[in-house]
Amino acid sequence: MNVREFANAETELRPMSLWLREACTSLGTAPALVDDAESCANEVFANLCAHAFPAGGHHRIALKLAAAPGGVQLTIEDDGIAFDPVAAPLPSPPQTLADIRTGGYGLVILRRLARAMRYERIGNCNRLTLVFGTA
Repeated sequence: MNVREFANAETELRPMSLWLREACTSLGTAPALVDDAESCANEVFANLCAHAFPAGGHHRIALKLAAAPGGVQLTIEDDGIAFDPVAAPLPSPPQTLADIRTGGYGLVILRRLARAMRYERIGNCNRLTLVFGTA
């Protein structure tokens, strides 16, 4: 299992993404699954930095990557405010051009790219597990 912690700062997004790609590749993950895992990790990480720590301060976001049947399993842990992306409702599709907005489609990305998704709140910790692969 590959484990790495990053600070809750947008400047950590690129190093996190590079680490994830390298860790996935070292596990022999198919390139398309690496892309899916990276897209989802970037979405979750950016949203954690923007929304999970309203009081600010220094926090750590831990990523754990492990081989899974036919792909990889990515677990993201943080001590931010509770948010369950598995239970959260999807945004309504825009009905007109005026309804189109930028942002707010991260849940759609996660649910379309991850084969499985599980959320747990353990004490003051959020744990989101995403599985990418064919099995």
